[in-house]
Amino acid sequence: MTALVLSLIEHLWPYLLAAGGAGLMLWRAYAAGKKAEKAKQAEAELEARDIRDQVVNDVSMLPPDKVRDELSKRAAK
Repeated sequence: MTALVLSLIEHLWPYLLAAGGAGLMLWRAYAAGKKAEKAKQAEAELEARDIRDQVVNDVSMLPPDKVRDELSKRAAK
């Protein structure tokens, strides 16, 4: 039995090596795509935070009575 397995490995090692290499390339492509998607999401989150900070800054510059008026107008819609 051992001789049969060793004989098969001896004849099939190039194919096994190629299959292992193909698997490694697929894994690297998957990992690169995952990393790119994380970077894209982080950039979108950063942009959303910047917009939020601008809105908070604009609202904090308004007098309280104007803020109440704006909020009541928006709540009525």
